[in-house]
Amino acid sequence: MTPGAFSDPVAAASTAATEAGGPRGATIEVQALRRLYGQVAALREATLSVAAGEFVSLLGASGSGKSTLLRLIAGLERASAGRILLAGADATALPPERRGIGMVFQDYALFPTMTVEENIGFPLRMRGIGGEARRRRIAAVAEMLGLGHLLGRRSAQLSGGQQQRVAIARAIVFEPRILLLDEPLSALDKNLREQTKGEIKALHARLGVTVLYVTHDQSEALAMSDRIAVMDEGRIVDVDTPRALYARPRSRFIAEFLGQANLLPVTLRERRAETCLFESPWGVLAVPAANVALGAGARGLAVVRPEHLLLVEAPPAGSRPQVRAAVSQALYNGAETIYHATCRASGLALTLLDKRAGHAPRTEGELCAEIAAEHLVVVPEDRGAA
Repeated sequence: MTPGAFSDPVAAASTAATEAGGPRGATIEVQALRRLYGQVAALREATLSVAAGEFVSLLGASGSGKSTLLRLIAGLERASAGRILLAGADATALPPERRGIGMVFQDYALFPTMTVEENIGFPLRMRGIGGEARRRRIAAVAEMLGLGHLLGRRSAQLSGGQQQRVAIARAIVFEPRILLLDEPLSALDKNLREQTKGEIKALHARLGVTVLYVTHDQSEALAMSDRIAVMDEGRIVDVDTPRALYARPRSRFIAEFLGQANLLPVTLRERRAETCLFESPWGVLAVPAANVALGAGARGLAVVRPEHLLLVEAPPAGSRPQVRAAVSQALYNGAETIYHATCRASGLALTLLDKRAGHAPRTEGELCAEIAAEHLVVVPEDRGAA
């Protein structure tokens, strides 16, 4: 392979932007992208914009289209319709090697007959980069990812966490502007996943590349992303910051999908400039007008996150509305206790969260909770997208 054989317009455009003082990463534009397998639509008119240097997660259940979208952007599959722009250049028909993209696969896809050094250096060899220049780049990324002492080993001799680091090193050694990661933590145990989440986020901050990250794990998406694109049945149903999606969902689907939510039927009684009053099985609830996504409708669902039901020892004479619930199950996990209970007044099943230090879990009896109505969000009753 001769030098420059893998040169690409994405790298050229991104380099020009970087030299002009912009971010090191490249923009990603997906326009009405569609992917058909026969008559089955795996991706339906997906549209997404990712800023240079941004970390965006594609979050959804299995079969929602996350990996299909990632593979289309990488050039590993061909779109049935729509366009893909990378760094402003139309890359829809470009082969993978001309897109300037580094990719980490779910199974890491390491070459078993190669050493760690050879695996990391493979993209450089394919680009005609050899000799001292290749050795320097391999040494630099190996040092960055703590792999320097493993360069002579083969992949079969590595732990899962070490294999994952090798896969990341191979993806970034040729200095791509875009990094795609397809569920890279799914094969790791819980403790290693938690550790690696922070390492990937720190690596992103250090490199400044654009990251598109596929996961079905909500905690990964919430902890690592600048924004999250939630997918369902081949569609991108909402895109926003982790905090906005969780704290102010715009649809029932997002409220139920992201985190835990108690859904309380409510009817609008009065709409004011700052507050909306709703009739509910728990009495009148005053919800901030900015948290109401009902449109012209009068009926909806109040999204009550478990942490917004504040457990108290006895019903205080406070100003907040209250609810009583009979305990059906208590799940203790050290830092908190998750209660599943049934509301005495309405019969609704509830999930409550107890983070009070020193309180032993209760397996029976009744709980009393204040409703933090200032944190409630009201969404339409139907489950449709935002």
